[in-house]
Amino acid sequence: MEYSEKWTDCEVQALLRIFSSEEVQRGFASLKRNSKVYSNISAQLLQVGIHHSAKQCQEKLKKLKQDYKKIKDHNSLNSSDQRTGKWYVFMDGILGHNPACTRNVESKDSEASDTGTSVKGKWKRGDALVMLALKEMRELEEARRKEANAAMDRFLQILAERELREAAAWAKEMAEERAEAAEARRQQTAFQQSFLDLFAKFVEGKQASVPPTLE
Repeated sequence: MEYSEKWTDCEVQALLRIFSSEEVQRGFASLKRNSKVYSNISAQLLQVGIHHSAKQCQEKLKKLKQDYKKIKDHNSLNSSDQRTGKWYVFMDGILGHNPACTRNVESKDSEASDTGTSVKGKWKRGDALVMLALKEMRELEEARRKEANAAMDRFLQILAERELREAAAWAKEMAEERAEAAEARRQQTAFQQSFLDLFAKFVEGKQASVPPTLE
């Protein structure tokens, strides 16, 4: 199986949806080695047609956590210069309530906490819609791929049929040329035979006209 190195926004959303599930969070909390959890995440992504290995899921989540922690640390120290990021709100909805995940990140910002909780609730309520949209997107891509393959197969079939027609026409032309050549040889042979017969009669006539010699 081939795994994609790049992550699209839809794929990251699916990854975060799975990462936020209670099943996965319990797995991270209970297992000393998280390789099985990342394998589970990879398998769930595969169910909706997203191909990323367990290692790729681990590396992507690690990067998302690092980006989130960096922004969280900055915001906790600079109340007048609050930053955000592409996936910050979603990550805060998942990790903002869990100090173990963010380690030294301060969580006293009530506004950020409320926003995270709200987003998390919306995220969970939208799970079915997100997965349905991803499934429809993959099905549409698969349908387009099959349509393109069918068009290519039809083109190759037409090309093959054209080549067969051209080959048949060429064979017919060659057969006609061979027939014409054979007829020309037959006519030439008939002419030669006719000439030889005529020449033989001429010779016989000349011999008959010569008087016998007296001894």
